[in-house]
Amino acid sequence: MNTLKISGNGKTFDVDKAVEALRSLWDLMEFYIWHPTLDTANAIKGQNAFYLKDKITGAIHQRHLTKEVKSAIKAQLDYWQDRKISEPYTMDDKYIKWTYNGIPVELKILKIRWKFFDNFNPVTFNYDDYKLGNPFSSYWKSRFLVR
Repeated sequence: MNTLKISGNGKTFDVDKAVEALRSLWDLMEFYIWHPTLDTANAIKGQNAFYLKDKITGAIHQRHLTKEVKSAIKAQLDYWQDRKISEPYTMDDKYIKWTYNGIPVELKILKIRWKFFDNFNPVTFNYDDYKLGNPFSSYWKSRFLVR
């Protein structure tokens, strides 16, 4: 088990639980086109789970978020909520937010097409394949503008 670390907000943060929450996001989104963002993307790029901060973040473009995809995501989130794995989730036109074993997870719904996500860079982390912005340096410079 990885040791606890202090996150940016001064609370302790269990890295193993964060990796488990990241894995849950990957399991949920395995068949859809989505991208890790912010510190989650940096942790995957750097192959270091200790880069994970207060939450797990990702993004999906609204064109990939069809009625069927929303329904499948909702069904899985309902399942986790029924099993007390997740607290109540929120799903609106900007975000899908939930917790996984106490770790916050946010999936941002993108309205703008970003070039670095069109030709993503596949990266394997913890046995899973993720689609990072390419080139990553361009994404990283504009990570807070991605909306």
